[in-house]
Amino acid sequence: MEQISLVKENVEEKKKKVHCSIPKFILENKLLEKAIKKCLPENYNFEVYKCIDIILREKYKRIALQLPEGLLVWGLYLSEIFYFFCESVEEVIILGDVTYGGCCIDDFTSGKLNCDLIIHYGHSCLIPLTVTKIRCIYVFVDIKLNSTHLVDTIKKNFDKNDIILLLGTIQFSCIVHNVHNILKKENYFHTFLPIPQVLPLTKGEVLGCTSPNLYEFLYEHIIKYERDKKYSELEKEKGEEGKNKETQEKRDNINNIILVNKMKESLNEHDIRKECQIFLKKKNVKIIFIADGRFHLESVMIHNPDFLFYRYNPFDKIITEEKYDYKLFYDIRKNEIKKCVNCKSIGIILSTLGRQGNVNILTNIINIMKKKNISFFILLLSEIFNEKLQLFQNVDLFIQIGCPRLSIDWGNYNLKPLLNTYEAYVLLNSVPYKDIYPMDYYSHKGNIWTNYAAGVGFYNEKNLTTKEIIRRRIQMRKSKIAIHYHQ
Repeated sequence: MEQISLVKENVEEKKKKVHCSIPKFILENKLLEKAIKKCLPENYNFEVYKCIDIILREKYKRIALQLPEGLLVWGLYLSEIFYFFCESVEEVIILGDVTYGGCCIDDFTSGKLNCDLIIHYGHSCLIPLTVTKIRCIYVFVDIKLNSTHLVDTIKKNFDKNDIILLLGTIQFSCIVHNVHNILKKENYFHTFLPIPQVLPLTKGEVLGCTSPNLYEFLYEHIIKYERDKKYSELEKEKGEEGKNKETQEKRDNINNIILVNKMKESLNEHDIRKECQIFLKKKNVKIIFIADGRFHLESVMIHNPDFLFYRYNPFDKIITEEKYDYKLFYDIRKNEIKKCVNCKSIGIILSTLGRQGNVNILTNIINIMKKKNISFFILLLSEIFNEKLQLFQNVDLFIQIGCPRLSIDWGNYNLKPLLNTYEAYVLLNSVPYKDIYPMDYYSHKGNIWTNYAAGVGFYNEKNLTTKEIIRRRIQMRKSKIAIHYHQ
């Protein structure tokens, strides 16, 4: 018995260890540890050890650092750390262009600056590493905060019969998973579901343009499961009734129910939403979104209008119920599309801010316009402002291939309509206007107006050597399992 308990203890100890392949001479470097503690915030994980390990192993000489505005203040400290502790580094360049998301990763500019590595901070890996022109490291900058307060808040404000789904931004991914695991371990709620995920994003992660379809999630994990369970019970009952030679009427009723369930096995998105709406009237499904702002939350709200949403701010530790004016939103966007029906001159804007603009989407839209004999011109812009668009007086409409939220949040403030790719496809009669406005711009299952449907990047692995393919795939795997946090 003692041996068994010792084995269990050893297993538990192994689980708690941080799994990484970083050499000891880096992890145990006291001077480096002191520099990190003095220069960088303690609860922000910039993954300095991991980056130094890669730089030293690959002997990179010129490094580009790309940070969003909120993290830019630590860019100089990071550059000094890399320059001082990495013998191979000759120069560290901090990119000055604005960075809104992972889509803005600027390997093009970094390559032109003769950099052999770019480290992108604050966002998840949206652009595949097999596509970028130079080596890339994505650092999420996970913010480690205490999860206990949120757990207590959930227990105090929500009923045990509620179905709670946790989502958040990539910075608070650690909190999402910690809270989920604590509640699951305590078996606090009567019905407990896994964390929703839309690939290629991590579990619980939401972007301003991409979020999980909670209707499909709820249907797959509860509604379909319960229906299949009932179906199997009826099949069993049907067999027993046949043996007992019950009345024909009862057998017909069971057969009709089974037939209806079989028909429901291949429902479309409209039918799935109806099924979920019926379920939501019986059960309280509540989404708790962990973030310090509304931008990313609005993405999942737009994509899932029938759900209840709450936002927990981990900095001020306040939870609020969030609302969205769906009618106003639909009216504004439909009206913007209607304005464009008789437009003759169209400007197609391709964003040049990092990899925000997708040339493949541009090509697809151009091909549709050529078939319909619509005149257009292509405009390359790094940032899309109303002041710039006003300079083009003879243009009736702009279609922007960049950030879909530019059109949603600011499009109606422009003098000329500014449509995103989904709205452009609706205008060109390539797709119908959907009941639910899609937020699938970087989803693997995204529709024809999205990045993965069109193809991300100019080239794929066919253009790379076997050695380069293997190296990039190993890097992708390492970026996913680099560091596992423990409490």
